[in-house]
Amino acid sequence: MSPIKSLVVPLALGVMLLSAQASQADMQFASPPVAASFVSLAQACAPDVHHALLGRVATVESSGNPFAIGVVGGHLARQPKNLPEALATVKALDAGGWNYSMGLVQVNVHNLARYGQTTESIFEPCTNLKTGAAILKACYARAKPQFAQADDAVRAALSCYYSGDLTRGAAYAQKVAAAVPASGVQGAQPIEVVPDVRPAGGPARRAAARPERAAKSAAKDDWFTTYGDDEDGQVNGQGSDSRKAVKASGAVDDQ
Repeated sequence: MSPIKSLVVPLALGVMLLSAQASQADMQFASPPVAASFVSLAQACAPDVHHALLGRVATVESSGNPFAIGVVGGHLARQPKNLPEALATVKALDAGGWNYSMGLVQVNVHNLARYGQTTESIFEPCTNLKTGAAILKACYARAKPQFAQADDAVRAALSCYYSGDLTRGAAYAQKVAAAVPASGVQGAQPIEVVPDVRPAGGPARRAAARPERAAKSAAKDDWFTTYGDDEDGQVNGQGSDSRKAVKASGAVDDQ
């Protein structure tokens, strides 16, 4: 067992690592930095996959709707706006024998038991990101031994996440590369508290956010961070976990 180490996929390359058509001259992010709301959620819930990558996946898959449901071979007349609607829709899909995926990064129903989740728990944004990141990371572990170049391995991991295959979802990988990272989670923004009585010294003061975690994340150079890799780079206990092919709301079908 090798020491804790990071997989080499420099963040400085940004979307260049994900886009097969990008040139050296275009080596830059395709979008502005992700807003703090999604960054904070991703860093807290799925620290092993970089928030910029997860943010792009969330944009393509759900447009930031935590109750989004993508149906394979069909689509919903409209997307759920709350948990009761989402759960009622899932119940109907199960009764109809549909294959579907759920939440911010569209975790497939067939992966729920494998990752210890339920149709209710997977709509919780943090749980959804954590589970989706685990699936994506498992895909990267599959891809890494087969692709010498880090950018190719990341593209293959995204292909696997979409289709279960390292190459069949190549167009999906490019859509993720071109996407603007999700800036927030719909319906998950905190409501400001208005103090009933202001202290004598002036406006109510809020505790300053601790900067340690943000600074640590900003220093990360990788899309993925892996703990306890084997010597050959395989992740312990890795399997062929992947999300089934999904056509989610806001996502474009793979060509």
